[in-house]
Amino acid sequence: MMYRSIVAISVMLLVACGSSKPKYATEEELQQYTGSYYITFTFTPKNIHPMTMGGIGDTFEIEVLSNDNLDDFIESFFEQFIYTPILLSAGYWRMLECLGLSKERDMVNWHNNFHLKYSTSNLIEEYKLKLQDDNYIVIRKYRLLGDLDVKYVEDYKDCIMSSSIELDINKIKSIDKVAVLLDKE
Repeated sequence: MMYRSIVAISVMLLVACGSSKPKYATEEELQQYTGSYYITFTFTPKNIHPMTMGGIGDTFEIEVLSNDNLDDFIESFFEQFIYTPILLSAGYWRMLECLGLSKERDMVNWHNNFHLKYSTSNLIEEYKLKLQDDNYIVIRKYRLLGDLDVKYVEDYKDCIMSSSIELDINKIKSIDKVAVLLDKE
């Protein structure tokens, strides 16, 4: 009886892990794409839960990212990409209103479903790095879907707060503006 339970649990774990593999973009999708990329990185600082942060940029050069330590990696990431708040937040509308954007005027209807999969493609690339301070980083690159525009906002300090799965953005020196996604006009 115990053996069957162990086998059943093992099979469920294998199925669950197998189904969580990322779906990659096709070659055709990649060849036709000319827009910005949404890049996320996930890490687990010591004594803290896993964290994920993201940014938007037109090019991605992994060689430019620092591999010395977590702080230097994060600073180098946001020197290359514009910080993008986690887009799954139910407070997204309040954030947009605080930034002076409105759903009707600035066209942010894409976010009605409050889910990132409505704004990005399948995964393009995934990188796994081990920093010299023994932190592990997983970087995922996506393309933004064609019906979205990116607006860059510099005066964001009173409107955007880090989510519970991000580090405090006010302590990251290389974040000097944020990227907000809007519907393409």
